[in-house]
Amino acid sequence: MSGARPTAGPDELPGPRSDGTGPADLRRAKLLFIVSAALSSGQFTRGVFIIYMLSQGLSLVQVGIAESFYQLGRFASEVPFGALADRWQRQRVIQLGYAIHALAMLLYLVGSGLLLYSIVFVLLGARMAAQSGADSALLYDYLQTHGAEDEFARINGQSAAAGYVVLATATFTGGLLLGVGQWLPFVGEALCVAVAAVLIGRFPETVPDARTGVEAVRYWQTIGTAVRIIRGTRLLTLFVLFTALLETGTGVISILSQDYFVDRGLSVPQTTFFLGLAILISAVAAFHSHRLVKRGPTTTLIVSAAIYVVGMVVMVSHHPVAAVIGFLLVFINIDFLYPALRQFFNRHTTSAVRSTALSLQSFLAGLGAFVAFPIATLVVHHAGYSALVIGIAAITAPPMALIIVRSLRLVRVTAGETNQDTGQRAGHKEAEDR
Repeated sequence: MSGARPTAGPDELPGPRSDGTGPADLRRAKLLFIVSAALSSGQFTRGVFIIYMLSQGLSLVQVGIAESFYQLGRFASEVPFGALADRWQRQRVIQLGYAIHALAMLLYLVGSGLLLYSIVFVLLGARMAAQSGADSALLYDYLQTHGAEDEFARINGQSAAAGYVVLATATFTGGLLLGVGQWLPFVGEALCVAVAAVLIGRFPETVPDARTGVEAVRYWQTIGTAVRIIRGTRLLTLFVLFTALLETGTGVISILSQDYFVDRGLSVPQTTFFLGLAILISAVAAFHSHRLVKRGPTTTLIVSAAIYVVGMVVMVSHHPVAAVIGFLLVFINIDFLYPALRQFFNRHTTSAVRSTALSLQSFLAGLGAFVAFPIATLVVHHAGYSALVIGIAAITAPPMALIIVRSLRLVRVTAGETNQDTGQRAGHKEAEDR
């Protein structure tokens, strides 16, 4: 009989541990994480906030300026919040982000104008930064502590899928709520994130003192250590750059999607319907994205890039059906990418700086969107959406292709070195046997 420890099946969690933690505890923690993440996606304003701001007297260019403040708040807060999550508690940082989100929703209703909306968008960007690295690190640390880290991509994909289902429902109903009362989508969204904050507070976090090496790293050292880990692992560096490019292009298209669909001849109800449909398709993609883990991160990049480029090409068309199909392809590419890539990322970073390292990737994406979005609105204003889509594809696709080529070469070199080392060890063993 073999002495090897049996591994859990694809739909199972590991058995009881010596500390008393068993499958029931792991299932409860998984459920808390998924439900909290889902409720935090109850964004009833997702399909109507640009329409609402335009109805309050802002021009599309002013909306673009306000949106740029979202990106400013996000990229300026990413690394500080990531380091704070590593030094403090990831739960608390996520809860702080949810509180900021609720405050921003209420500020929407106290007035109007570019200044107020810019403040709102800074807060929403900070909220996203508070969650973006901390939630993945929170889940991975817990699973790693209980010997279930291989489940990360699957659970992360399931939580994203559940979030998309809630987001789709909220997007479908947001337009209806806006018609009943303009305050309803904003108050409903604030209530959703408040409940999410309560639930994530009940997740059994691995406290900072128990995380390997965290006691030896100070706040500012946390940031420096995370940067060195990413720069020291060439494949991580390439993946961070690729994701930043992909997320920047996708983010600009996604943010302007409401006005893009109207420009292509769709009504506001049709726009909210197709945005909701895109989110539901993303839920399916996220749910199955963990299957890409076994094929390797470079394959994941190739699949995501192919979907992205094809979607961009189709979006150039002025036909409403082509516009919808192209947008769906562009929108779902991130959902194929993130769970598999984040599992790879978590495996190659230490617990002490995991949130910070994940935040650095989001920082670059936020910086790219901050620079790109005001330019994008000017391009739309003067040349239209087809010119914008062509421009984004022309800027992002070539460097993405270069990164994929370099990643493939690096993987081949690494595999060759591994095979050579294995052959040398086998030769030494054979010589010893003689």
